[in-house]
Amino acid sequence: MTAITERQVPESRRALQWVALVLVMLSLWVVGPVLAAIVFAGFVVLVANGPYERLVVALHGRRPLAAVIGTVVITLAVFVPLAGALYLAGVQSVSAGHRVVEVVAKAGGVNGFVAQLPPVVRDRIPDAREVVSTLVGWAGRFVSWAPRAVGSIGWFIAEALLAMVSIYYLFAEGPTFVGFLRRVSPLHQDQTEALLSEFRNVALGLFRGNIVVGLFHGVSAAIGYLIFGIGHVFLLGVFTMIASFVPLVGTSLVWAPLVVGLFVSHHTARAIGLLSWCVVIVGTGDNVIRPFVSRGHMALPRLLLFLMLFGGLEAFGMKGLLLGPLIGSLAVTALRLLSRQPSSTD
Repeated sequence: MTAITERQVPESRRALQWVALVLVMLSLWVVGPVLAAIVFAGFVVLVANGPYERLVVALHGRRPLAAVIGTVVITLAVFVPLAGALYLAGVQSVSAGHRVVEVVAKAGGVNGFVAQLPPVVRDRIPDAREVVSTLVGWAGRFVSWAPRAVGSIGWFIAEALLAMVSIYYLFAEGPTFVGFLRRVSPLHQDQTEALLSEFRNVALGLFRGNIVVGLFHGVSAAIGYLIFGIGHVFLLGVFTMIASFVPLVGTSLVWAPLVVGLFVSHHTARAIGLLSWCVVIVGTGDNVIRPFVSRGHMALPRLLLFLMLFGGLEAFGMKGLLLGPLIGSLAVTALRLLSRQPSSTD
């Protein structure tokens, strides 16, 4: 038999690495349609890993049983409320769309509706007709969205089931999977450990510093909308939560026009009440909750999160809401690790 030289060993390994890379990319392409559910499951498991490991200890190392309990708890705490909130927001968005279309139609179309606006509003909106036309267009989209939303219920259930199955297996076999990553990583051991640790910190920072605060913004604002008589509280609460990711202006994108609308319609007391609620209560999320929950973990910068959320949405569709922040988190992690490496001139 021909002896294998020292030069042939690294060349053979390099060729195998290229084959493995191609196969991994093909695997990602195959699971592409369900990648969002898998990424979501991984994100949830990563965030819940601390409590889960304590549960494993309490159950004397019975990891499969702990995985079942953890999956059930996450299903009840995350998937069921999320499904309910999405359903109510969808129903209210369709209802709001119908209402806008009806009001404009009863006013005699866009021109008639604009003519009925108070002069103080009409004079301060240079392109009032274009604004109303855009609003009616979006309302029509909401109305036409209803049949597609009903048809996507089965898809949502399938994605949720896939995510729950993924959560169970990631809980039950997580240490085995992480050990496998350590063995196959082309990086040095200390770099691999640092990358895993940094990624976990970025994920926790993203969750605690942005998602938790966004949920607080949406829920607290919805309560305020309900107290001061604003309709479609679930829909507006979802919009407020999304707006909280926008740098600088944040939640005011939603509640400020509502306050102005109440002032214009001569509901001064309600307008002052809603303004005070949003500034004092909703604003607590940025001033108090965000620094507290982000303590000890890196929060993904809000500008980067905003760009990765909406850029990911444009590039990947709905999957981009998960894949965008994930890619941004990996980039931040890699750059932080690179900044800690000594340069060749040192």
